[in-house]
Amino acid sequence: MSHRPAFTLTRRRFLQGSGALGFGGALLAAAGPLPAHAAPGRPGRGDALVVVFLRGGLDALSACVPYQEPLYFTRRPTLAVPASRVLDLDGRFGLHPALAPLHEIFQEGDLAVVQAVGHPAVNRSHFTAQELWERGFVVDPFVPGWVARHLAGTPADGALRAVASHPRLPLALRGASGAIAVNHVEGYGLEGFANYEKQAVMATLSGLYPGADLLAEELATSAELARDAIQAVAAVDRLDDTPAHGAVYPDTTLGRRLRDVARMLRAPQAIPLDAAWIDVPDYDTHADQGTWKEGHLRNLLDELARALHAFHTDLLDVRNEVTLVVASEFGRQVHENGSGGTDHGDGGCLFVMGGGVRGGVYGRWPGLADEVLVRFSGLAVTTDFRDVLAEIVEKRLGHPDAGVVFPGHLAQPLGLVDGVA
Repeated sequence: MSHRPAFTLTRRRFLQGSGALGFGGALLAAAGPLPAHAAPGRPGRGDALVVVFLRGGLDALSACVPYQEPLYFTRRPTLAVPASRVLDLDGRFGLHPALAPLHEIFQEGDLAVVQAVGHPAVNRSHFTAQELWERGFVVDPFVPGWVARHLAGTPADGALRAVASHPRLPLALRGASGAIAVNHVEGYGLEGFANYEKQAVMATLSGLYPGADLLAEELATSAELARDAIQAVAAVDRLDDTPAHGAVYPDTTLGRRLRDVARMLRAPQAIPLDAAWIDVPDYDTHADQGTWKEGHLRNLLDELARALHAFHTDLLDVRNEVTLVVASEFGRQVHENGSGGTDHGDGGCLFVMGGGVRGGVYGRWPGLADEVLVRFSGLAVTTDFRDVLAEIVEKRLGHPDAGVVFPGHLAQPLGLVDGVA
């Protein structure tokens, strides 16, 4: 009978395996933890924040239709959603028919829609607009993202505080102590090692960077966070993953990622999660956008609505403890183009979902006349996205001062959420 020789973890083997470790984001995030804000923390705990970011630029005029505006149909002779097919919200705006599951949540009072929202810089570059959004309009690359700044100003209830359901951390979470990237809950953490190696790897993580100097202490903290993250996510992986209340997630990347986040939020004893970030690609609809009946955008909206409805249903028991934001870096131009799509625009729309949300349509509508469009083509921005986020940060997430999260911005709240009791 053959026996496996005693296993010794060499430096070379550890580095080889760690190249595939799922906790790479944890090591980077924890290496430079932010100082806690000097103001007193929130009494108890505020909501967990979930951000679903639609990368590419959501066509807001298709998602939330100004169906009482004649110019909408003039500007979009083939792409406009017929007024008869719109799911009415307030007599002026209505949702795309593919968003019917979200319409149900709106009717329950747990969904708010903000129209003509964006950033004051009005930049149509994907990279610049996304960076402005994720950094909270702070352009200094050495300043952590806005979610990281929020986490730094509120008390921690565990080493692991935030996850990005993605292979790497978004800018919004970079710089946060206790933020990791979790692409999938199943098998998270030590994919680069065989089962018989994993115990030795965990022991190695516990003993890394001995020493009394400051750098050694910070690196040791990083290794400890990686170990804690692996253990915490493994604890979630062992839980029953059956969604609650009969929720059915679409079998798509977004559906699986929202399901993973819901599992974490249902298991506060394993992960006392404060924030989660999910990226969704493919919203850059320059060509072949499709009609209201079929096509690329309709498919995207259908997936989004079904996934969000499942998430809302799954977390009914804790819906007063979770606030979800759906956003995109900008909207698209008012006029359809010659390729059956829409080009980069300016103002967009933003969704806020949760038990603490005051359902309704928010934001001042600028109209679609030539004289009010940006460069004669884009919807004007009348609500700064920081106004929406700052209100959520203070009222729902329990941050003592949204001015720390969005420095230099005097927020004008819209009144779309209740304060945490």
